[in-house]
Amino acid sequence: MISPACAKSLAVWWIINCYYNEIILIYNNQIAPNLKRLLKITFTLIFTIIIVLGFTVPLNPVGNWYQQFMPNIGSRQITDITFLDSLNGYAVATQMSDTSYVLKTSNRGDTWQIVYRNFF
Repeated sequence: MISPACAKSLAVWWIINCYYNEIILIYNNQIAPNLKRLLKITFTLIFTIIIVLGFTVPLNPVGNWYQQFMPNIGSRQITDITFLDSLNGYAVATQMSDTSYVLKTSNRGDTWQIVYRNFF
């Protein structure tokens, strides 16, 4: 399955490609003058709308998902995460031969606090 971001990029590429082909036809004088003006306006509007919507409409394909930010744990990655119920959860962040962290949330992951820090 194509990711939504990839689908959006392909749609923009397709519009640009169509726009380019119409410009070639216009410059080769293969279209009537009154149709040239209409095509220029139409494709400019379509292109502008797609660009504006591509940067302003959030890409949120699965319900109410949004990006979460953890406390400052450096470049460590979350290696395990578990939720006890719909509100309370724990996450573990480690890196080889470095500090490990245990993080806790009590509000569905909106905010995280460091509850344990282990220095190796």
